[in-house]
Amino acid sequence: MSVRFSVCLAVGGAIALALTGCAPDASSPTSPSASSVTPNDSSSGPENPGASPEAVLVSAALTVDGSEAIATGYVSGVLEDGGGCVFSFTPESSGEPFSATSVGMADASTTVCPGVTVSADSFSSGSWKVTLEYTPTAGESLVSEPLTLEIP
Repeated sequence: MSVRFSVCLAVGGAIALALTGCAPDASSPTSPSASSVTPNDSSSGPENPGASPEAVLVSAALTVDGSEAIATGYVSGVLEDGGGCVFSFTPESSGEPFSATSVGMADASTTVCPGVTVSADSFSSGSWKVTLEYTPTAGESLVSEPLTLEIP
């Protein structure tokens, strides 16, 4: 037997021995018991226990090139798919108010309101108040604190 073959055999044997520690023991269960499983079922209700529901407007800003405004947010204390997210844009002086919508999506601990993108041409110059209103699949609507969006 050559030295090269012996080294390969020894290395292969060491890898096989190391990998046996990765295999589950036949006497231990391969899945957790039913009592230790916590399902992440967003259909069981919109509210997380102990959390006070709150709509949070994370940002309202122009893109770097100034061609679009983007608004994003989430809802704490609510974990569900399908609620309505309405981002409202209201001018502080001149211009017509308008809104853009998205559909809420459950993530690990909140409901995310996917961001909306609006052409900067939709705005007149000046300050705009932006809010997020979330309407859950069941329960009362939640409205965020406003953010100010400055349009040059």
